[in-house]
Amino acid sequence: MVKKRGKILVIACRVLKHELEAVDGSGVCIEYLEQGLHRTPSKMPAAIQEIIDQAAEDVDYIVLGYGTCGSGIVGVKAGRQPLVIPRAHDCISFWLGSAEAHRQEHERVPGTYYLTRGYIEEGQSPLGSYEEYKERFSEETARWVINEEFKNYTRIALIDTGAYDLEAYRQTGRANAEFLGLS
Repeated sequence: MVKKRGKILVIACRVLKHELEAVDGSGVCIEYLEQGLHRTPSKMPAAIQEIIDQAAEDVDYIVLGYGTCGSGIVGVKAGRQPLVIPRAHDCISFWLGSAEAHRQEHERVPGTYYLTRGYIEEGQSPLGSYEEYKERFSEETARWVINEEFKNYTRIALIDTGAYDLEAYRQTGRANAEFLGLS
């Protein structure tokens, strides 16, 4: 059962934790789901729906901390409460300020891989993926897979969301860029 602390329930990906917790959350309960659900978007709706269905009766609104995320919210339905879904493809739009800002940045530099503290901590960076692949494959195969996965990227961008010390993660951003030979 979802623990009740207020009138708004936010269901969000764990990569948003630092940004959501930087906001005054009085009257808000946040339930985080693992970032790994993005790898199997067909499992995401059921995980989200389970929390919606368990929401306490005193919750007035449910807000998703997800964009459309590879169709990972398709089929999610409001229960007793109105369901608020951001107009965004993914969380990059949240961090850049809007879907329009994301579109403009994509047009300006289309081959950008974005990082935030949450992504880095969840192992969702090129270096994090490479380490995971080395556990599953030989080092040579892992290197080939990572090169294929990121071959269309031209830069790594660390997003300053204002929710953490950017300098603490800048070195990790640079290390990822150097690893792939990107700016």
